[in-house]
Amino acid sequence: MAMRRTPARKTKKPGLTEEQIEEIREAFNLFDTDHSGSIDYRELKAAMRALGFEVKKEELRKMITDIDADGSGQIEFPEFLEMMTGKMGEKDTKEEILKVFKLFDDDNTGATSS
Repeated sequence: MAMRRTPARKTKKPGLTEEQIEEIREAFNLFDTDHSGSIDYRELKAAMRALGFEVKKEELRKMITDIDADGSGQIEFPEFLEMMTGKMGEKDTKEEILKVFKLFDDDNTGATSS
């Protein structure tokens, strides 16, 4: 089964390198478990937990409401990038992405399968 990826748009955020943006995009694609192109409440909760953030239900709902620019109730990549840029602050993005990737690399092959 082919994994649908979010199209690679050049979304430059102040303070982030192209590499960091791509790493956040890869995380978004991992967390978009139903490959819909957006992250829902359940997927966001798992994503935040995997990145080391313990977020309460009310806080998650507020995050979605605050960042959901189009009012869809879900988070698309540009919205996710905006949120993660603020949340991750000074964290080393590559280190965090590798930590999350290892959660999906069950057999330690350096690859994930669907």
